[in-house]
Amino acid sequence: MAVSLVWRWCWATVVVVLLVMITCTCTCTGQTPDADADPQPAPTPVVLWHGLGDAFDDAGMARLAGLLGEALPQGTFVHSVRVGSDTAEDRKLGLLDNADRQVAQVCAQLRRMPELRQGFHAVGFSQGGLLLRAYVQRCNDPPVRRLITLGSPHWGVEAIPGCSALRPAPAAPAPWYQETVFARVLRFLGALFRDSPEDTPECRWWMRLLQRGAYSALARHRVMPAQYFRDPFQLAPYHAHNTFLQDLNAEWLDPRLRNPVYPRRLLQLDALYLYRFSAEQVLVPRESSWFGLSDAQVLPVPTWPQDEPFWAHDLLGLKALHRSNRLFFRSLPGSHMQISEAFIFDELAPLLQ
Repeated sequence: MAVSLVWRWCWATVVVVLLVMITCTCTCTGQTPDADADPQPAPTPVVLWHGLGDAFDDAGMARLAGLLGEALPQGTFVHSVRVGSDTAEDRKLGLLDNADRQVAQVCAQLRRMPELRQGFHAVGFSQGGLLLRAYVQRCNDPPVRRLITLGSPHWGVEAIPGCSALRPAPAAPAPWYQETVFARVLRFLGALFRDSPEDTPECRWWMRLLQRGAYSALARHRVMPAQYFRDPFQLAPYHAHNTFLQDLNAEWLDPRLRNPVYPRRLLQLDALYLYRFSAEQVLVPRESSWFGLSDAQVLPVPTWPQDEPFWAHDLLGLKALHRSNRLFFRSLPGSHMQISEAFIFDELAPLLQ
């Protein structure tokens, strides 16, 4: 009888101690015993990089950031890449700067941001998509999880926006003395934002200038579009002089110059989404958004060109990325950078969650 009472007392003591421990645990953590002890993960941050002619805080980027703020989970950190001290300089550096220097600057900028320490999703618009891919290949610290590029010149450009690339220039140059060079510059910059292609004396004048000057030392180090100019009909000067796009796409004729880190870093992505605008008229060729692949080569499944070393040897690992269901070729209706609210809410925002 005494032994039975002792055991009952011992078990009662154990129960009381357990209850006290559970109560203390719940009080200290602010949770009930049935609640999940792990805190809810924070939403994945998002980094945006604008295109040529835009700035980090201009009306278009501000509108986009605002729409994403509505579409993404509350508390999502959204950062727009900034390379200039103010709006005007940021827009200017999108046109006149060294791409290698700019990518290195953004690598250092993002590395200093504590909000991005665990990684982020990245969205690049036009030129910004190419530069974000350069970020992934060159540093990727902190790491990009999903990279989404819209109308980006991954395979380079071969013409002035708004001018035809495939029409040969006339044998006799159009008279240049009828307008001042400054007037032609203004006319050309205006053509950057036109939606309709033109075959005008101005276009022919600028195409000749581009073909002759894109690989000059000044252009390839200071003019952003010249650093990803790639004329498929004249690849010899491209291989001889281009240092940015040729390096980024591992197109060096000497295999020893190809960086083996580039494909490894791209293969670290959770996913790569390449969007092309179906009525593209600014990016020439429009297939550049898909690394030069056409509709017939992509749909319904990619047919990789075996006559190009880039694809035959999978120099960037894109074929391996596709085999693991992490490379996606997608189309958007409309011309260059015509992005609807429906796309942002229904397609883009879900990819960023």
